[in-house]
Amino acid sequence: MVSERGQAEHQGMADVKKISRCPSCGSDDVVAISMSVEDAAVLFRACHRCEHRWWERDGHRVSLDAVLDLVNRH
Repeated sequence: MVSERGQAEHQGMADVKKISRCPSCGSDDVVAISMSVEDAAVLFRACHRCEHRWWERDGHRVSLDAVLDLVNRH
C-alpha cells in the first residue's frame, strides 16, 4: 500500500516525465523539477529557449506566491 505522500510523489514524477511545451514560445526544451509539499506534488518548469518559468500543482498552473504559501505553512 502506498501512502498519500508516496502517491503525490509518484504522481509528481509521472508529471515530470510528460513532454511539456512552453506556453510562451512553444519550445519543448523544458526542464521540470518535482517536489512534494503538504502531500501534493508541486512542479516547477523552465524553458531553455525563452527562460519562461512556471509552477503547477495537481495539473494546474499556480503562482509562485501560492507555492511559497504552501512551503511556509509546511
